Amino acid sequence: MFDTERLEELWTPRLRAAGSEAYALLSPHLEEIIRKVYVHLLKVEAHQVTEDQIKRGFLKFEKILVGDFSPVYMETQRKTAQLLIEQGVDFITYLAIYAIYHRECAIRLAQHMVEGNKVRDEMFGCLHLALQCDATVSMDGYFDAMDAANAARATEVTALKNKRIMEVSTSIGNFSTQTKMLAINAAIEASRAGDAGKGFAVVATEIKAMASKVQDATDQISNLASG
Repeated sequence: MFDTERLEELWTPRLRAAGSEAYALLSPHLEEIIRKVYVHLLKVEAHQVTEDQIKRGFLKFEKILVGDFSPVYMETQRKTAQLLIEQGVDFITYLAIYAIYHRECAIRLAQHMVEGNKVRDEMFGCLHLALQCDATVSMDGYFDAMDAANAARATEVTALKNKRIMEVSTSIGNFSTQTKMLAINAAIEASRAGDAGKGFAVVATEIKAMASKVQDATDQISNLASG
């Protein structure tokens, strides 16, 4: 898990205070901004963005604008990354969303400034830092989720491989059994043939020995796959 203490060290008390003020100004606009991001990210209509996605977005900004990278925030980020990966969102698109968040939030703060509301320079600074930190955590979460997905696929591939080994093993075993029977029958026929069948008896013995080796190899493969 990413060491968020390194991020929290970047935040001064003054920045945290500015972030709290910025959140208060941005809160009325966040749902619209979050919906816009998901529309771009997932190519859905604005009304299709779920309440859970909106809730996670609010939690994200509430935490990151004051430099709070708590376990609750981290879990939220990891859940978001997992869902986006499952929905086929590539990493470049995921990171591009931060440009949208940055632009839209900065525009809202600038609008408040034009309207005469108190907007300090530190608010823009903490917005920039907050989204940088959030992107860093998101990268960590995204790659962790990808690793987990790849591990799951690797497990599936291993299971399929083992299944296939068992199938081949069974086929070899069946062939081995048949070969043994042929060798036994050939040995019987050779013994009945007397001297004329001695050459055939040697071949039959070799076939029988080969069949035994095949059976031994089959047993080893079976033990390996089932173990």
